[in-house]
Amino acid sequence: MSRKKRIVLIIVGTVIAVSGLLFYWDHQVVTPSQELDESLRYELAHMDDEYVEYDFATVSYRLFQINESKNKVDIYGMFYIEQYKNDNEFPESGYFDYMKVTLKKENDKYTLDKVWVPEDGDQYQTSLLKNFPINTWSRILLTGDRYRIEIAEEGKQQYEEYITQQQ
Repeated sequence: MSRKKRIVLIIVGTVIAVSGLLFYWDHQVVTPSQELDESLRYELAHMDDEYVEYDFATVSYRLFQINESKNKVDIYGMFYIEQYKNDNEFPESGYFDYMKVTLKKENDKYTLDKVWVPEDGDQYQTSLLKNFPINTWSRILLTGDRYRIEIAEEGKQQYEEYITQQQ
């Protein structure tokens, strides 16, 4: 086999392997433990308590990766958070973006440490890719819009369930 054919085969093989890995990474389901899920939802619903007056919040998300160590958990994903007053169908405040959420872990209890969101403007994509692990990039670049629609619908369902329970 000629040198040229080998180089072409290596390039084609590399492209196929990388495509397979991106497909695999993009279709992995990242599900937190029940305790982590409850803590994450609670902490995000209450992260603006000192700034915004509201009665209830909806929290929905798609998680791309969870990195857990002894003292903290880093969670990468797309989040949809809205805070409402009981007498208003429009949110008082909200977030709908990719986020890196860091929770402190002490005695098997999670508390919010920090929330990172991408920079605005022309640095948005660059800051996002710098701060998210490479194996999450296909979700950001290729399937992000699908997640936006899904989690917006979940947020709407949470709102409607809350209103129904209040009546």
